[in-house]
Amino acid sequence: MAVLAGLILLVGCANAGDAMLTGQFEGSGRQCRGVLLVQARIIAWHTPFASCARTAYEVLDQPAVGGATRRVFLLKPGSACAFAVISLERDAEHPEYWNATGYRSRQDYDDGSDDTLRCNLTRKEIASASPR
Repeated sequence: MAVLAGLILLVGCANAGDAMLTGQFEGSGRQCRGVLLVQARIIAWHTPFASCARTAYEVLDQPAVGGATRRVFLLKPGSACAFAVISLERDAEHPEYWNATGYRSRQDYDDGSDDTLRCNLTRKEIASASPR
């Protein structure tokens, strides 16, 4: 019974983390104005300097570093996107901000390339309908 309760708690925590890393994230400024949309299986990112149409992804990496929430998305090859990899990380020092980084290739991500688009975003809260 204790094992079952532990598994339920673990799944609940994982789902809470998933909810935190999905949604609509908005950027501002000259190069980052736009929206990053992360859904359960689809991602899209539109800025003045790069566009990424809705495309499927797989989670490449999900490290938890120093209490920061982070996920790395590997986008489906051949998609209509300027990026092959997008990372999204919650800023541990300023939890209202998220850092998104777009890499042109998986190799650029693996090598830690500086040839990226880096944007500071805020997560837009979407109001849910309340029952009457």
